[in-house]
Amino acid sequence: MTWTKEQALQAARSHLKSKYGLGEDVVVFLDELTKERPYGWVFFYESRRFVEAGDMMYAFGGNGSLIADVSRERIVEVGTAKGLDAELRRVGEQEEFVHR
Repeated sequence: MTWTKEQALQAARSHLKSKYGLGEDVVVFLDELTKERPYGWVFFYESRRFVEAGDMMYAFGGNGSLIADVSRERIVEVGTAKGLDAELRRVGEQEEFVHR
C-alpha cells in the first residue's frame, strides 16, 4: 500500500509534532509550494504566525522541507545548506527512493 497525498501530508504533520512538538496551531504547510516527485511529494512548512502576520520575527529559521516517501510510508527531512535542488539530489542518492 502507498500513501495518498492527504495521508502523506498527515504523516508530515505527525512527524513535526512528534519530533519537534509543532502542532497545527504552530505550523502551516504551504500547499502552493508542494512538489510532486516520482517517489512522493516534497512539502514545505512555516510558522503559522509568520504566514498570518508576515513578520520575520515569527519565521522559522533553517527549516527544510519534508519528503513523503510514499512507497515506504515514511517522512524524510531535507536540509537547507546547499539549496533545494542540491539537497533533494543528495537525499535522493542517500535514500534510494523507489519510484511509484
